[in-house]
Amino acid sequence: MIGYYGGSFDPIHNGHVEIARFIAGFEAVDSVCFVPAATHPLGKKISSFSHRIEMTRLAVKGIAGLSVSDMDNGNAGPCYTIDLLNRLKKSGKKPFFFIAGMDNLNQLFEWKGWEQLLQTFPIVFTTRAGLDVDEAALNRIFNATGRNITPSERIEADFSGSTLLRVPDYAISSSEIRKMILNGESPSGMINSDVLDYIDTHDLYRKG
Repeated sequence: MIGYYGGSFDPIHNGHVEIARFIAGFEAVDSVCFVPAATHPLGKKISSFSHRIEMTRLAVKGIAGLSVSDMDNGNAGPCYTIDLLNRLKKSGKKPFFFIAGMDNLNQLFEWKGWEQLLQTFPIVFTTRAGLDVDEAALNRIFNATGRNITPSERIEADFSGSTLLRVPDYAISSSEIRKMILNGESPSGMINSDVLDYIDTHDLYRKG
């Protein structure tokens, strides 16, 4: 199976990469492919797609089992997760699942076609340090789709449905990194050194 890891990655940080490596390490998982979103699904302002995908490529360069795709580049107009996964399904590629952070689970109702998303595709939501599952959200999901988001410790070959995968805790967030850079602090140790050089070269995140 291939895991497609969606997100803004603005910027990608070591937590993203280590979670992807953790998931790619399961025997049932062939690889994990990062898919930076062309636009924020909820309309928030984010850095240009070209900057974010280049930083993502730099972050995973040379790491076995990890890759990057520009399939959600926005060239064909807005592309939501449900559209992206339907496209992958039609392409006939090998079995796949989608990876998203737990913050997305708590905001899932704002996504286009979220009911169909859960009923059609296997989704792995990853735990996040300092963020709790919204029990009301889980109840709403079950009432609307009949699906439970079950907790798990690993991904098996017969994985289907949706799960909340316990992953190693990395107390890092993209928003924290952006704030640090804006305040003149260095996020060294939180992000790949090549990514940090790219941020410096292109003067990213220094304007509020």
